[in-house]
Amino acid sequence: MTLDRRNFLLSGLAGLPLAGLGGSLRAMGAGTSGDPTQVPVPFANRRMLTIFLRGANDALNTVIPHADPDYEGMNGLRPELRITQGQSLSLNGYPSVGLHPSMTGLRDLFNNQNSVALLHRIGNFDGERSHFTEMLLLETGRTDYSATSQGWIPQVLPDLVPHLPGNVLMPSVSVSNRMQRMYLSGDQDEPTTHLQGAYGVDPITDDRVLNIPFASTSQGMDIADRVELAAPTGTSAYSVSDAGIYQRTSIARAIDTLRSLRAPAYATFTRQPLRYPSQPGDQWGGNALNGPQRTFFSRLEESVFYLKTGLTRFAGIELGGWDTHNNQIDVGNSTTGTHADLLTILSHAIKSAYDDLQFALGNDFVILVISEFGRTVAENGSRGTDHGVGGAAIVAGPTVNGGVYNCWRPGWGGPQLGQEWRLLSNPDPNYADAIVPATDFRVPFVEIMDKFFGYGSLIQNMDDIGPFWEQIRTTLSGQPRYAPLNFI
Repeated sequence: MTLDRRNFLLSGLAGLPLAGLGGSLRAMGAGTSGDPTQVPVPFANRRMLTIFLRGANDALNTVIPHADPDYEGMNGLRPELRITQGQSLSLNGYPSVGLHPSMTGLRDLFNNQNSVALLHRIGNFDGERSHFTEMLLLETGRTDYSATSQGWIPQVLPDLVPHLPGNVLMPSVSVSNRMQRMYLSGDQDEPTTHLQGAYGVDPITDDRVLNIPFASTSQGMDIADRVELAAPTGTSAYSVSDAGIYQRTSIARAIDTLRSLRAPAYATFTRQPLRYPSQPGDQWGGNALNGPQRTFFSRLEESVFYLKTGLTRFAGIELGGWDTHNNQIDVGNSTTGTHADLLTILSHAIKSAYDDLQFALGNDFVILVISEFGRTVAENGSRGTDHGVGGAAIVAGPTVNGGVYNCWRPGWGGPQLGQEWRLLSNPDPNYADAIVPATDFRVPFVEIMDKFFGYGSLIQNMDDIGPFWEQIRTTLSGQPRYAPLNFI
């Protein structure tokens, strides 16, 4: 049976009791043991938070190679945008590399806990500099554009889910306006979930509370509007309320998940306004945040709650605004402006989530920050930068081997992690005015899944997740672009 919007409402599906929903995650085998210490998978208790920076972050002004004369020099490629070594934040052990001055929280994690890997020159070696193309490839874990639109995280779940404890109601969840493609599944039996924000704030207690109106007379659509499901082909994702055809089990599973959140352990939790300033009255850094910024922190707090409580193993949020063609900086000040504001928010988000997750989970979490590509080496005359190729990723967690990767040269000082930095004055003609990538964008994904989650012990071939993943894992290719960085 298939359901469109009208038939869904008429079916009375939303009125079914919890036990009557045959498509629930529990009925689909989302757990074989209530005790994670008895799970036969080495790292089944581990969790990951992903933060996607939509629009392409300027890696060169995030992790800054001060020893490169074409960056630091007065006559270099960024006369207005350059951030001098005296302005940037120092990174312990790396005298020639700095961090954007807005990222104090991330700097503290790097210097004090040695738990942040700054991965420079990450990218698609065949990059087309198109937001849509590169986001699709990054989120599907492939380099063949037309092959699939399914995310790489759902490809992990069929092998992992049977080994998870029974309280994992949502093995993976995208907390965002629309389903993030990295979490998008084209198979209705793969337990992926999308929530647009299931928790509000109680005006009296200031606690986060489940705000889905289950008692509403139109509860079917009120509930369904909070979720988003993949179309059966996996080519797109739509709200359940949109015109479209959906399988009964997919809708049932999503509603079952939402109803399960009504349990006392999940129905409410204490809000942390200093870590997650999500309400109009919250002040942060002396300034009030705008609506989208508050929404970002609200979704971050909700995602961390899902991870802390064990409701999910993979949670993803996103932060937009990084396409800084114009006014990346304020006039006459390279350390303030749009990019600085975004990096301030990102840094605070990483530090807040890290501290929150570490208190609850100890070593069993990792935070992955990615963007579709980097930006041009030279500024563009509008106090901005244009689409590039090589970018930067950030990985944070207690098991991370902290350091700056792919950003060293003899004489620069500091550890020589990853590949040698290619001077900006020596561009590759294939990349023209962009940072030349050193490491394929899939390498961090493979390393996290293999070394942090122990996924390689579940299957014999990681190509089940994405093409060439097994060769990357086993380093059989012998090509430097696929060499492990060993940040975990």
